[in-house]
Amino acid sequence: MALAEEAAKSLPYRADFAGWQKVSGRNEYRLSTAALRNLAIEMGMQPGNKAITSELEQASSAGYVGFYVAF
Repeated sequence: MALAEEAAKSLPYRADFAGWQKVSGRNEYRLSTAALRNLAIEMGMQPGNKAITSELEQASSAGYVGFYVAF
């Protein structure tokens, strides 16, 4: 989680970005930024469809690592 948050902070983010947020009533946390959303969209993903895409397959090995850490 620390690595994912560090990577997210290397992207543009709002001043009120607070890192990981606990999801009420669930045993999970979420890291949400517009920059991550935009990056996922650029990789051909959509809300509810976070599968490996041809764009991601053509990304660098660092791109794969980022995908697995973030999603």
